[in-house]
Amino acid sequence: MNPRRFSTLRFAAAALAVGVTMATPPLHAQTCTVPGTHVTIQEAIDDLLAGATLWKTGPCRLTRLLRNNPHRFVVVIGMNQATRTPVVAMVLSTVGYHWEEAFGAFDEFLKAGWEIKLFTVDGSPPEVDPSSLKRTGPLSLFGLGVSRANSPESERGRELTAVLEAVRPLSELQPDEVDALYLPGGHGCLFDINRNQGLHRVAAELHRAGKPLTGVCHATSTYAFVEEDGRSIVAGKAFTGFPEFVDTIMSAAGLVQKQFLPIPFSNDQALEDAGADLKWHHKLLAALNPRYRRIDWPFVTGMGPKAARGVARAVIRQAEEKA
Repeated sequence: MNPRRFSTLRFAAAALAVGVTMATPPLHAQTCTVPGTHVTIQEAIDDLLAGATLWKTGPCRLTRLLRNNPHRFVVVIGMNQATRTPVVAMVLSTVGYHWEEAFGAFDEFLKAGWEIKLFTVDGSPPEVDPSSLKRTGPLSLFGLGVSRANSPESERGRELTAVLEAVRPLSELQPDEVDALYLPGGHGCLFDINRNQGLHRVAAELHRAGKPLTGVCHATSTYAFVEEDGRSIVAGKAFTGFPEFVDTIMSAAGLVQKQFLPIPFSNDQALEDAGADLKWHHKLLAALNPRYRRIDWPFVTGMGPKAARGVARAVIRQAEEKA
């Protein structure tokens, strides 16, 4: 690490004990005790005013203030005044999105302090796949149905339900105003999301800007239809999604809503045709592990409902590392 001198105006000082785990935003100022001494926020600010050297070390702008006494130092977290809240755009199906695939990512991004902008293709309210709302007990651990903790009746579920009533049309999504795109799946997205040319234009612009393009389940093949220089942007990239053979089994067992049958096209096949890295063993791993995801920046994709949180966390971590 190279030492850098920072202006005191760029920091909201917070003194923390040496060796504590780095916190994520929001940041809270507090007094701490450093082994062998007592350091207050005022002392830390005094040192900043005196022009002390700071060391920038990572995603939360964790900095180490070295005092004149080498045995006495404090950890200071500072937030650049110019830093803005990161924004993720989420585009949901009006035919049938999976509840937990939206809920899980929504919860993770909110906990990390992100702003979430919700869209549908035409601005009409999204429609949830009724199967994703069924209480299925232990089966919810595998992505079938939903548990009470992740349901619309939970506190976070009520928050999501409220904001879903104010979704905006895709035409209002400005790529330069968002930091990432997240697409929850569900069988319905195969009808109105994946092959939507307006969404493809947004994804192409975000791709050119190097911003994360993410999704789970049946939504992941959306990116297969996006081209640059006559070639799909997914060519050679690691991808996953909801395996077609699992869909076949579920359809035969009556676990897919009739309004989604026949399934209009294969998510797997669309990705393979576009040149994505999606082989038989990746599909098997996805079927065996409901939290399965693959990361090949700028893409982060997941198998299904239980992968939604992991996909969101990967995006959050990458943004913090770049900060």
